[in-house]
Amino acid sequence: MENLRMRLIAAGFGILLACFWVLPNLINTEGKAWLPKQKLNYGLDIQGGLHLVMGVDVAGVVSESTTRLANVLKAEFAKEGVSVSDVKATKPADGEIEVMATGEGLEKAVKHVEDRYASMLQKMNSTETGASFRYYDAYLNDYKSKVIHQAIETIRNRIDEFGVAEPSIQQQGADRILVQLPGMADAEKAKALINTAAKLDFMMVLDDKVPPDLNQLIADVEKTGNYSIKTLKYSEYISRINQDLRAKLPEKSMILFEKADNAQNMEAGRYRS
Repeated sequence: MENLRMRLIAAGFGILLACFWVLPNLINTEGKAWLPKQKLNYGLDIQGGLHLVMGVDVAGVVSESTTRLANVLKAEFAKEGVSVSDVKATKPADGEIEVMATGEGLEKAVKHVEDRYASMLQKMNSTETGASFRYYDAYLNDYKSKVIHQAIETIRNRIDEFGVAEPSIQQQGADRILVQLPGMADAEKAKALINTAAKLDFMMVLDDKVPPDLNQLIADVEKTGNYSIKTLKYSEYISRINQDLRAKLPEKSMILFEKADNAQNMEAGRYRS
C-alpha cells in the first residue's frame, strides 16, 4: 500500500512538472521570470509543413571537376614545356582523364601527374600514344560526400531566411536530401528559394576602412527603425541596414555578417564591411 502511494505521488509530481514546462504553449509567459519561456516546437505530424526529397546532381559536379582538372593539366603541361597532343576528360562522371602524347612527352606528362597529383589520381593504363588516369576511389567518395554536405549547408542557410524552428535537413541515400519544414505555410516560395541556383560574389574585406564606431552605428539605426536581425529575414536585414547606413559607410562598400562555424544563428555573426 505504501509503495502504491509513493508511485501515485511520483506520477502526480511528474504530471505537474510536465504541465509547468508546457505553459509557454498555453499562455504568454513573457515578463514572468519564474516561468519557462521556451515553447515546444511541433513537428510535421502536428502542425503540417513542407516535406521535400531533393536530388543532388553529384555526377554533374564530378564531371565538371574532372573537365576542369583536365584543362588545368593541359595548361600546366604547356607552361612547363611538356609536349602533349591533348588532355581530355574521357569519362568525366567517373573522374577519368586521358593524356595523349608519345615518347619523352608522355614520360614527362606521366611523371608530372604522379608527382603533383599522387593523392588524387592513379594511372589506369599506358600505351605508346597516351596514358589514362582516374580519381582514387577514396578521393572520389570523399569528394561526393563533400558535395552532399555542401548542398545541405546551402539549403540550411537559405531556410534560415524563413525562421523555421528546428528544420530537418539530412542526407538520404547517396544523392538525395530530405527537407522537412514544420509550420511552413508558403510551400511554393520555399521550393523556389531552395531550388534557386547559387551565385558566388567575390568581395574584398576592408578591415582598414571600417568605421571605429560601426557597432554603435548599427545599434542606433536598429533602435531608430525598430528592427534587428532577430525580427527580419537575413536578406531583408542586410538590405535595410546598408540602406540606413549608406551615408556613413565608405563608398562602394556594404556590411555583411560572417557566421562563425559553431554559431547557432546569424545573430552570433560579426560585422564586416
